[in-house]
Order: sequence, then C-alpha cells, then structure tokens
Amino acid sequence: MSDTDCIYIIGEAGSHYFKTTTEPIADFFGPARIEKLVQISDYMSQVSDFEPQYRQFVDDMVAHSASTAEVLAVLVGQCHGRHTELVRRR
Repeated sequence: MSDTDCIYIIGEAGSHYFKTTTEPIADFFGPARIEKLVQISDYMSQVSDFEPQYRQFVDDMVAHSASTAEVLAVLVGQCHGRHTELVRRR
C-alpha cells in the first residue's frame, strides 16, 4: 500500500467501525505519507448520537493531511488531481 497514490477508505458507522479501521492505517503510514488516505464521505452511515465524535475524527484526520472525497469524484478521477486505479483499469 505504501507505493500507491491514494488509499480510498469507505465503510459503515463513521464514529465506530470506520474510525477504528482507519486509525491503524493512518498510524502505519505516519505523518510523511498520511496524505495518501482519502475517506469516502458520502457512503458512510452515522451512528445516532455520535455525529460529533465522527466529525472530530474527520477533522483530526484532515488536520494531519488526510482528505475526504465523495465517491463520484473518486470514480471520475478528481481526487488529488489523479486518476484512481479503478479508472485506469477501465
């Protein structure tokens, strides 16, 4: 994973499962390469009453140079100005 342009992360329960999956990936990449992480924001469900925790998690990730994107932007290759592997293969 470390030699790819972007790592796209999508999942359910933004404040719980998504967060606990993404944090170890961010730790693995570290500050020098965390900009490769892109959280797909519009296909994620929220857990009732935990929206503030999810928002804080996203804000923290973005503050450390990760980014967010909507799935359509990723599919058409607009994220980071690069084409995704999915688009390149087609």
